Order: sequence, then structure tokens, then C-alpha cells
Amino acid sequence: HTSGSWIYVQKMVPTADDGTLILGLIYDTTKANFIASGYALIIKADNMGNVSWIKEFDDPTPGTFFTFFMFNAFELSNKDIICVGSIDTTAILNNSNTIVYRLTGDGKIIWQKGLHTTLVNTYPQISININSLAEGLNGDLFLSGTTESNGNTELAETIIRLDKSGNLIWDANYGNASGSNEGAEGLAVYFQNGQLLEVGISHGNDNASIPAAVNFLTLDYNTGNIVKKRFYRPSYTDKNVELNKTFPYYYNQCTRLSNGNFIICGKLFSDFLKNTPIIDHFGVMEFNSSFD
Repeated sequence: HTSGSWIYVQKMVPTADDGTLILGLIYDTTKANFIASGYALIIKADNMGNVSWIKEFDDPTPGTFFTFFMFNAFELSNKDIICVGSIDTTAILNNSNTIVYRLTGDGKIIWQKGLHTTLVNTYPQISININSLAEGLNGDLFLSGTTESNGNTELAETIIRLDKSGNLIWDANYGNASGSNEGAEGLAVYFQNGQLLEVGISHGNDNASIPAAVNFLTLDYNTGNIVKKRFYRPSYTDKNVELNKTFPYYYNQCTRLSNGNFIICGKLFSDFLKNTPIIDHFGVMEFNSSFD
């Protein structure tokens, strides 16, 4: 169906065999009113860019949908693929929900699951943006990202624990306590020493002028409860500088280096606010394995 279609690429993900997963949205222009039913697409290419296989998700459950696209994918240690998409079944803009598939290495569906949250009361205007995955014990999968509502400013760092069949064991939200609704973002989850480590960005005190903090949360494997936590927020005498040199709560990234250190990077508030003559657009922080 890719011939004569419109394809919008959302992300490209490298695989262990030096190939690439190309994720996106496809509109079949041969269908009547095709613009009302875009659906998800994954293309697997080899290291020379040749297509190995194509998977089109044009028959999801539920069967009627408005827009359905894949926005992230993760290759597991056994070469299975977890892919995460956003699906709108209402034909109303911004009513999106999250759907997760497990595929074989050649693109065949093993299982599919829908995810939603009760964090805020605007469901179904909810999406969970998954940007990290960790493999746990006995085939467990941990998905990490940000739960957001299109109806208000509430965001939270989210972790979802699934068994190997995709069944929910528990899920938890962080960074939205004490009425804080200025935003939080889940960057990454790691399984280490029998526990989980969640890295994120969080605000507090219902005040957008308070700079965001990078947080490291050590979590109990069985419950998701916080075992210990560490926060870092830059400190400057000039509070405007302090705000400008911190990360907003969206589109940031975390990478763990081979030496165990963590790199946090993303746009800065100065890029967002543009209220100073000199604008720092992008920032990088490096933490050691002790979160210093």
C-alpha cells in the first residue's frame, strides 16, 4: 500500500544488526476520504537502506479510528520489537490514547495492548508518551515516559510494568504531588541491582518561574514505591539566569554512558522564553553513577 501513499516519518530507530526501524504515519490516497484515516507504519531497512519488511497497522482494535501513528520502538535482547503508538478513535482532534505492540523481529504481531491513565479527569484526552524501555526479571518490561492531558497543564513522569505477555502489573506517576501542575517529564528507566532507576525533569509549587529539577528516583521493583530520591537544580544569584539555564518539562533526553554516567540534554528555558538579549538554546548536564 505504500505506493501512491503519503508517508510521514515520526522516528528512526537503529537495530542491533545495523539496520533501522522507520516509524510513522501513512495515508492511503487510493481510498475515499483518506485524510480521515491515517494509520501506523513500520519499515525495517538493512544497513544499506534496502527494505527488509513493511508492517502496516491498518486493522487495529478498535476497528474505527481517525489517526494512528507509531512514535517509538525498542528492540529487546531476543530481537523482538516493542513499538508504541498514538491512536485517536473519536475523530476529534487531541483525543489520543497510547497503544503498545510486541512484534517478532520480522514484524509479526505477538500481542497488542492499550494504555490509559486516571491521573487527571479529562480521559480520553490523555496520551502517554513512552520514550524509554527496560527489561526486568522473568520477561517483565518497564515503559517510561510522560503522561499528559491536552485539556490542562498537568504532566507526570510515568512508569508502567508489564509482564512478558503485555499484561499490566502496576503503573505509577511521579512529579505531580502536592498540587503541583507545572509539569514533569519522564526521561528514562533502568533496571539495576534488583531495583529501578527513573530519571526525569520535574517542577513544583505551582509556579512556572521556579526552575525545573533533574530527578533520580530509585524505585522498588515490586511496587514502584520510591526507595530514595535525589534532585538537582542549578543555583545562580540572578534568578532569571537560574530559570533560563534549566530545562523545560518537554523534549529532553537522557543517555547512560558506558562508564555509568548520565547525560541529560535538551532545550533551555531561555530558548522558550526569549526574554534576554543572549539566548542559550540548548543545555547539557553530566552526572556520575552516584547522581552527583
